[in-house]
Amino acid sequence: MVVTVVSNLTFVPVFGSVGGAIALLVSYSLMLLMSIYYSRRIVQIRWPMVTLVRCAIAVCVVFAVVWATQQFLVLSSLILLALAMTGWMLVYLLVLYASGEIKNEVHYLWKRLFRQGRANI
Repeated sequence: MVVTVVSNLTFVPVFGSVGGAIALLVSYSLMLLMSIYYSRRIVQIRWPMVTLVRCAIAVCVVFAVVWATQQFLVLSSLILLALAMTGWMLVYLLVLYASGEIKNEVHYLWKRLFRQGRANI
């Protein structure tokens, strides 16, 4: 709570509404780190580091695509925004697939869909 108030008082006068978002990000990040630190005393969590790294890479790639999209396109209508968000979601899934994170799940779904399609013919 104190971090939220202090960061809001620091960032909002300088950056406006973006400062409020930054303050929220800072306070939630600190809350996440503190909850991880204190929960380790009670519960031992085995973090799947490979999965976390793959997801972080996918997030970075999507962030770059979103940034580039916003630089070159004017998303003035809701339809364009919805199309752009769909494209960003597909980029995220493609990066996860290319990294091997969801490859087994996609192959399983593909086989199920293909079998069901042939059974209905």
